Amino acid sequence: GLINAAGLLANVDKVKEFFRFAVERRMSVLDRLSKEQGRLVKIVRIMDTEGMAPWRLDRELLALFRSFIFPLGQQTSIEVLHRLYLINSTWFAMKMYGLFK
Repeated sequence: GLINAAGLLANVDKVKEFFRFAVERRMSVLDRLSKEQGRLVKIVRIMDTEGMAPWRLDRELLALFRSFIFPLGQQTSIEVLHRLYLINSTWFAMKMYGLFK
């Protein structure tokens, strides 16, 4: 619910670098665990959408998510995402989920 849009947008390069690192780290750990267990290890993602509302959306931040963060996440989690749970969902959060799933 609480995202500092101005802070993220002021540091776009650092935000992108962080997300790239986080994705690489996640994939590295999943690869290691899969080899150790002899099976494909998958992830469960839990997203808390409390406070998500149309009046809280920042257009520039949404553009960053659409152009970089969502595609990066989709490209790197399509084979390893097992389940996705949305908690504290409002009608708006469910509509947004429908747009991006």
